[in-house]
Amino acid sequence: MRWFRSLRPAITTAGYEEAIRGELQSHEKTHTGEKSYFCGNCSAAFTASHSLKKHMLTHLGVKPHHCDTCPMNAAFTASHSLKKHMLTHLGVKPHHCDTCPMNAAFTASHSLKKHMLTHLGVKPHHCDTCPMNAAFTASHSLKKHMLTHLGFKPHHCDTCPMNAAFTASHSLKKHMLTHLGFKPHHCDTCPMKFKKMPATPQAVTRNHEM
Repeated sequence: MRWFRSLRPAITTAGYEEAIRGELQSHEKTHTGEKSYFCGNCSAAFTASHSLKKHMLTHLGVKPHHCDTCPMNAAFTASHSLKKHMLTHLGVKPHHCDTCPMNAAFTASHSLKKHMLTHLGVKPHHCDTCPMNAAFTASHSLKKHMLTHLGFKPHHCDTCPMNAAFTASHSLKKHMLTHLGFKPHHCDTCPMKFKKMPATPQAVTRNHEM
């Protein structure tokens, strides 16, 4: 078997030490914050080469990590993204807001960070179309708002003969209460209830006269 052993690559002490030294240097960068690996497609920088390789998948559109629970088979670039996504199916929300009276909880840390903006009053997403420059805490809120300028109303009522349509889903939900006979608005002076909040005191008077 001597001839077989001679075919195996020799691992020298120097080579082993160099490999260990390289791993140690990469690890030390996590403490110093030094990022030596740069992405040629964007400004992203990383501490380790393997992190850069994973990042490059985002530019290539490669998503090897699939969710077997989603009907649409959601896919992700990184395994940790899939793990975070799976929490949505399990109902696990480990990130809690200590400011909310109801202790709001979220699946992902970035969702909690976005939520905290509501307490700070920070609204970084601005509408360039509105005369008053409307601003929003989250980008998805701005996107929904932009539908009002485009006249796009994707939420339809299947009960109305005229098929009433709304820009936002919450507007459709409020509208559906009119079909259920629900009257959430109470008069301060009598037991009368309204489906919609009267716009003016004159409107309240007219409702009382009916």
